[in-house]
Parts: sequence; structure tokens; C-alpha cells
Amino acid sequence: MGTPASISPDRLCARAATPTTDEFARAFFAEAPDCIRSVRESLFIVGLSADDALREEKLAEIYVAISALLREAQSARITVAFRLLSNTLALLKELVERTNLATPAALDKTAAALDQLQEFCETTVRKASV
Repeated sequence: MGTPASISPDRLCARAATPTTDEFARAFFAEAPDCIRSVRESLFIVGLSADDALREEKLAEIYVAISALLREAQSARITVAFRLLSNTLALLKELVERTNLATPAALDKTAAALDQLQEFCETTVRKASV
């Protein structure tokens, strides 16, 4: 049997290689804990450092990490995580643009959002394994 003339072999391969929403979700829940841990470490450094260049660098790293996690949540269609990460990213955007706003209170807010995300992930994984 041949391939229909209207569908090129390249398109068939691309379609076959596209991960499913469930695969994206499994990847999200597998990768989120390590990402959260890494972001927490960077937040801790930002909170302790008086070096503006280091704070700027770490905040940018955090922004990129949360951005990547947000894209994964979106691909996996995990609405709760997507909304939480979107709000966190909005706060981080402000902190990256104006590092003087990275006060202990702002960093605590970011950490609290990570706590909620971690709790959501743990609860979801626990329920899925029952």
C-alpha cells in the first residue's frame, strides 16, 4: 500500500513524532521537581547576595527555567500549573527588569508559588499511582 498522494512522507513522520498530551504531562511531572529545586537554590542565592550582577544573572536563570516549565505545562494542558506559572513568570519579569524589586517579600512570593506547584505535582502524581 502506498502513501496517499496528498500527504508527503515528511509530514507523516512529523505527525508520528509529535508527543501526545499525556506524554507531555508525564514529562512535566517528571521534570518539575528538579526544576523547582534548581529555582529554589537560585532564589536562595538571590536573597543572600549583595552583588547586583549575580542577582541579575540568577533572576534571569530563574525566568528562563520558569518559562520552560510554563511551556511544558501548556503543552501538557495542565491548567492549574499553567496559571500558577504564568503568574509567577509575570512577577519574575518585573524582578528581572528591575532587580531592586527583588526584595525578601517578592522572593518569598515566588517561593510560595513554587511551594504550591510542588504540592500540586506531588498530589497529582500520588493520585495517579493509586
